Amino acid sequence: MRTAARTLSAAFNTVLALTALSAPAAEAAEAWAEQKVSAADGSPGDNFGCSLAISGDTAVIGAYVATVDHPAQGAVYVYTRADGAWTPTQKLVAADGAELDQFGEAIALDGDTLLISANGAHVGGGRFAGAVYVFTRGGDGVWSETQKLTAGDAAEYDNFGWSVALSGTTALIGAPYADVAGRSDQGAAYVFSLAGGNWSEVAKLAATDGAADEHFGRAVAIEGQAALIGAADATVDGNAAQGATYAFDESGGVWHESQKLAGSGGAAFDGYGQAVAISGDAALIGAPLKEVAYVLVRADGLWQERQLLAGSDAPDNTRYFGYALDLEGAQAIVGAFDVDVDGRQYQGAAYVFDLDGGAWAETRRLVASDGAAHENFGLAVGISSGVALAGAYHAGVGAHAEQGAAYFYAAGDAIFADGFDGSLRDARSLAQRAR
Repeated sequence: MRTAARTLSAAFNTVLALTALSAPAAEAAEAWAEQKVSAADGSPGDNFGCSLAISGDTAVIGAYVATVDHPAQGAVYVYTRADGAWTPTQKLVAADGAELDQFGEAIALDGDTLLISANGAHVGGGRFAGAVYVFTRGGDGVWSETQKLTAGDAAEYDNFGWSVALSGTTALIGAPYADVAGRSDQGAAYVFSLAGGNWSEVAKLAATDGAADEHFGRAVAIEGQAALIGAADATVDGNAAQGATYAFDESGGVWHESQKLAGSGGAAFDGYGQAVAISGDAALIGAPLKEVAYVLVRADGLWQERQLLAGSDAPDNTRYFGYALDLEGAQAIVGAFDVDVDGRQYQGAAYVFDLDGGAWAETRRLVASDGAAHENFGLAVGISSGVALAGAYHAGVGAHAEQGAAYFYAAGDAIFADGFDGSLRDARSLAQRAR
């Protein structure tokens, strides 16, 4: 009975999700099936879905305010996909977790390595100095904590781990409230390298023209020898908080700043660099207060702006479009967590874009089929192998306010464990069976 009930629920979610697409996207795109997940042991205010990462058949979702042994210690939940369905397989917590650590603030996943930040962790007595935990997946599929990373010059309120990125044996960790050369909250980012089974700090990066309160390291991305680091509060051409993003390249084991990027048509308080992503020679940079995301392409070692993305319901209803984003190959997802949906304030939405013929176009607009006001769907987003994932960290679950939820979306030909394909026809068939 439990299996049947879950299957029926999934089918109805699929039906509702069909109506969640914007009209132009729905006409052009095949239906996507929706699966909603939340922590079985969740509590009010956990904020499950505040952060996430997805890669292939593995997804990881953070609940950074969850009470474990201490309030706001934080927890992270691992989900795996089998037969088209995502199921919880493990709950991760820091071995030395403490109150207000906020374990799960940021997550990065690459292969069998997982980075989970606790930007509130005390280091050497310094509050909110921050730490990042490394977890490794064994041959049995179980994740185990293997190392705790901290900045070599950790200081109180640096918020090391506010952002994390991972590429093979290289990790990039942002500390946007770090002081640099006496400049308060200029921000920094740290590079760690894996050698001999141990991660060690190899570089501290800062903007060569940085200033106080720019928060360099608010967002980080890395792939191979290329990195992007956002400073969303940077002043550009006299425009306060227009934001900038810095490109770094590694050569001979040394990381150097290669380019400073600022979006075309920039203005004060755009927040350019609030979110960044790299995939191959393409990059996405969010400017959520301008409500756009910039597509860049790397040629001859330099990043060049190619296209500006905006939601299909812009400019009237795309608040904070670009606050979160992800990019994989020819597919991208951009979150807009403050969008109103059918009169429900701040329910939130996410937009999927596909690359076709050299241009990116929105192919679907995703909203939670059971969404409600103030849930902030799209605060965190990810995309991998044709599966989109969006967090709604303020979603209520049962009687638990702001416990949080997350939603998986996949193309309509995905097969559920029951053999149904998620179509309207199959949803109706399941409904008839239930009568």
